[in-house]
Amino acid sequence: MPSAGLTRTRSAIWTANATGEYAPGYTWAILLTPARLDPDELAITDWKRPEPAKEIRMASGAMTPGANPTIARHGAPPATVAAASRWQSFTHGLAWSAFGVILLLAALAPIARTGDAHQYYAMATALAELRPPALTAGEVDRFKAWLHAQPAAANFAVAAKAVDQPPLIVDGRQEFSHFWLYPLLVAPIIALTTTIDLHPGYAFLVINSMLLGLALWITQRAFSPVVSLLLLASPVIWFVNKAQVEVFTFSLLAIAMAYARRGRFLGAGLTAAIASTQNAPILAAVACLWAVGIARQMVRRQPVALKWQGSALVILTLIVGALHPAYYLWRLGVLTPQRLNGGIDLGFPTLHPYFAVLIDLDIGLLPWMPLFGVAAAIGLVLLVKAPRASQSRGERDKLPRDWGLVGHPAVEDLNLRLAAACGLLIGAWFLFVFAQTSNLNSGGTVHISRYALWLMPLALPLVAATAGWLHPRVPALLPVAGLFAVIAYGAYFLPSRAEQYMTYSPQAAFIMSRAPELYRPLPEIFYERHHHTDGGVLGSVASSDCRVILLHAAAPDIACPLSADETIVANRLLAGDWQAIWIIRPGPLGLGPGRVTGALAQP
Repeated sequence: MPSAGLTRTRSAIWTANATGEYAPGYTWAILLTPARLDPDELAITDWKRPEPAKEIRMASGAMTPGANPTIARHGAPPATVAAASRWQSFTHGLAWSAFGVILLLAALAPIARTGDAHQYYAMATALAELRPPALTAGEVDRFKAWLHAQPAAANFAVAAKAVDQPPLIVDGRQEFSHFWLYPLLVAPIIALTTTIDLHPGYAFLVINSMLLGLALWITQRAFSPVVSLLLLASPVIWFVNKAQVEVFTFSLLAIAMAYARRGRFLGAGLTAAIASTQNAPILAAVACLWAVGIARQMVRRQPVALKWQGSALVILTLIVGALHPAYYLWRLGVLTPQRLNGGIDLGFPTLHPYFAVLIDLDIGLLPWMPLFGVAAAIGLVLLVKAPRASQSRGERDKLPRDWGLVGHPAVEDLNLRLAAACGLLIGAWFLFVFAQTSNLNSGGTVHISRYALWLMPLALPLVAATAGWLHPRVPALLPVAGLFAVIAYGAYFLPSRAEQYMTYSPQAAFIMSRAPELYRPLPEIFYERHHHTDGGVLGSVASSDCRVILLHAAAPDIACPLSADETIVANRLLAGDWQAIWIIRPGPLGLGPGRVTGALAQP
């Protein structure tokens, strides 16, 4: 729709009296926020026979600046539009208020080491002192002394042994399992904290806050305030004050999906490339974003050509994406250090480990984020079922007269569709990558897998579709739900809470005690969380009520007696291709029969 065919009023109403190729005699009314308008992204949601355009006037400033267009039916009741506008403004303020409270909780929480934070401290401190991120033997000794000097409650001293990684020592310098770009961002702040005698952990809090705040701002502009609120209503709250890369990856992936939704696929690719510096498999997202960007041009029948700005973005993306593999090829002779320290175990996974990070009751995203999952599922249905309209500028008159989805800008938004498709493809790839790790039940988190946070930003286009459909119908639903979710996650995932990955999650414990037939955890998760120890499956283990048993061939003795039938099947499986097997018995609710199945295949 050419911009010349639009007229703007002071009440933020755009009307288009179509002429020529744009269906003579029809009129559209499109309610917009004061954000910059891209005419190609307009969604025409209703049209009628010739009649005077009905203005829907609103008080100046009622719409949230920077928010995505909210589409109103031509002639919609002013009260309905005003209510939706008020809720959008409320949600905008609510999201930033929630962000402020999260930062306050993170700042008040004591500094503690979690996961591989000691590696980031070592590299960031070295870079702050203008030294290489790989430490000499003397520098390693000094860093270990610093770890031992920290308060015992901060959990730094126990990481001293983990600093040594002999396979990653080159030319007398200790390389680390994680790349140095994220520590490089933190290094200038650490240099500042050192001068004012402040713990370097606060430098990570500053950078994490800046990254998350940037993601919140860009997400609001590309999607809507309620989508950004739902992004905050998540376990990411716990990671804000941690010297870990999760907020870095989470924020950059959210920004990449926001750029994709606006049709800026080259910018999205560059953002994904920056995220890939810390986790090399994310580099595949760049190829997906570029591919859908090319597809967008082809659908719109536009030439696939780059101006100098686009060429510069492509070159910069290639350079940034090559940093991680090029550095480790130069230093270690491998594309990623995980190949040398046992961090990954390459192979084609079965369905169980493939979907674990998504659905497992202990570490999975959906059991911890049900509201977000339902919103994404509804959005997927909307985008698949909604009638598709041509994006060709000369064919907009072919739209159906009434979609029945008024107020839903996603149905005709090609950018949103392509961003959603790319998010699904990247998510499928990430699940494959997660299944390659040798330690799925890893630390540096509270129950949920750290990798699960990567999946959240990929679902933003789907959640945005749901939000766009619900907003004009029930404008209060998602803001209120988001508010309660932020409170719930803020209370459970307080930044001051210690990491917890050696005990069952509340939902896993509940299901295993009442309906174990419905849940079969990964052997690693079951063994480690039952014994409260790390290190993989080292023997047999059973739940306290003997309803869930993991029987290992190397140590088959267990306190739970087996029935004759269970013994026969167990012996047959252990004599075959299985190293360990599951024996699962009916629970108190009696929701299914017992079963004896394979758990761990023979190596």
